[in-house]
Amino acid sequence: MSQTGNRRGVTLVEVLLAVVVLSVGIVGVLRAYIISLGALEAAQGTIDSVHLARQKMADVEQTVLEQGGVSPGLVSGNFEGVYQDYVWQWETAAASTEALCRSGVTVSREGLPRQLTLVTYVWNKNYKKD
Repeated sequence: MSQTGNRRGVTLVEVLLAVVVLSVGIVGVLRAYIISLGALEAAQGTIDSVHLARQKMADVEQTVLEQGGVSPGLVSGNFEGVYQDYVWQWETAAASTEALCRSGVTVSREGLPRQLTLVTYVWNKNYKKD
C-alpha cells in the first residue's frame, strides 16, 4: 500500500542547498571580520606612531631649550620596550629665515612604508645677529 498523499518534511536536496547557502553567508561574514581586524591593527599602529612622535618631539623641544637652539643635522634611533620595532628620526635643516631651523621628527614601524612626521621651527643656534 503506497501513500502518495500529503508528505511533510524536507528532502536531502533541500537540506544540502540550505547548508550551501548558509556556508556562503558565513564565509562572507568571516572575510569581513578578517578585513576589519587588519584595519584595526593599522589604526592601532597609527595611534602608537602619533603617541611616540609626540613623545619624541617633547624630547626635542627639551633639548632645544637646554642647548639654546639647534644646528642642522640628522639623528635617528629605536624606541625601547614594547615599541622596539618603531624607529625615529630627528632631522633639522635650515629654514628660509636664517634665524630658524626646520625641525622634524619622523616615526615609522620597521618593515612598513607608513610613517608619521611632526614638524616645528626652532632657534638656529649658529645664527649671529649683525
